[in-house]
Amino acid sequence: MNLGIPDCCPVCGGKLEIITSKDGVKNLFCVNEKCPSRFNEQVSAFCERLGIMGVSNTTLENWGIKTIQDIVDFKPNPAYKNEVKFAEELDKKMWNASKESIFIALSALVYGVGRREMKKFWDNWGSGCLDSLISIENPSVKEQMIMDSLKVVKEAYFSIVDNPKYNEPKVVETPKVDSSKGSICFTGKLETMTRSVAQDKARKLGYEIAESVAKGLGTLVVADAGLKGEPSSKLKKAQKLGIRIMSETEFNAL
Repeated sequence: MNLGIPDCCPVCGGKLEIITSKDGVKNLFCVNEKCPSRFNEQVSAFCERLGIMGVSNTTLENWGIKTIQDIVDFKPNPAYKNEVKFAEELDKKMWNASKESIFIALSALVYGVGRREMKKFWDNWGSGCLDSLISIENPSVKEQMIMDSLKVVKEAYFSIVDNPKYNEPKVVETPKVDSSKGSICFTGKLETMTRSVAQDKARKLGYEIAESVAKGLGTLVVADAGLKGEPSSKLKKAQKLGIRIMSETEFNAL
């Protein structure tokens, strides 16, 4: 029996479009940027990109969280430890995060756009790049989906950074250096975050930051692009000294 291809979303009734990915795979997507099914997955992905792990779609729904605004407004029930723990994680990793980190984490809301692209959007926002992307004339279906998603991102971003809680004095924790991890150094232009953001993350993980490669360095993080071409002087020296080499992608996964 030929059931055919559905033309409307089973969740919201919105129109479905076939989008072909770069590798030629065809997928059905709901073009309604307000579709609950899209937000369920996107909100949990946003949490993961902030570093809040282990929160499932079902758990978020049970807590009444379906949108970024729901996260902003979230108030835990003191009787439930998991809700209290989630609120504590939000305090550390969302309310205390940099504006750039929040914006890049919101890539979870944009179809077909990863952290690298969001980093580029962030870098160009001051020049009006984001607003021009939101108002492309005669967009394709994919471009329209990205445009709609970026509008949602912009709304979500300001719902966080304009909130009085975000503008409270930040809690500055002195990272504890984990002697077992040693020092870490970065080389090459990172594509997914700035050098300062990467160093802040490394400090929170317990690494001591080093600015140069020398005997005794624990780890050298190399930008993904730097692993494809001619090795940098730092990479060559690290290889010669037998220092652990970590790619940018591997560092992001920590």
